[in-house]
Amino acid sequence: MRIHDYLLRVTRDPAAAEDLTQDTFVSAFENRQSLRDPCRFRAWLFSIAHNLAMRHLGRQARGEELDERADRQSSLVIGGLEPDPPASAKMRRLATLRQRGRPEAPLPGPGTQGRG
Repeated sequence: MRIHDYLLRVTRDPAAAEDLTQDTFVSAFENRQSLRDPCRFRAWLFSIAHNLAMRHLGRQARGEELDERADRQSSLVIGGLEPDPPASAKMRRLATLRQRGRPEAPLPGPGTQGRG
């Protein structure tokens, strides 16, 4: 099985699979000194691809969760209800961090509403 095919199956996104394939080979090249057993090159390469795919999917899931929370906040304002101001400010800060390329920015949990 090829790396790209594996990543396409895992991500179900052709563009992401292409990017992750390239990232896999770049990472393998940059970390080639960590390969202890050249006979296990294929397994080592797939483990890099797997780790990158899991990281990508985790970031994607967190991004979708942030989008859903922002949509709920927007619907409260549109519906005439004012959301908790500290929680709204925190959501705006998190959205700004995500736009600046920090997808790992933490999301507020259920017990963190109102703490800013």
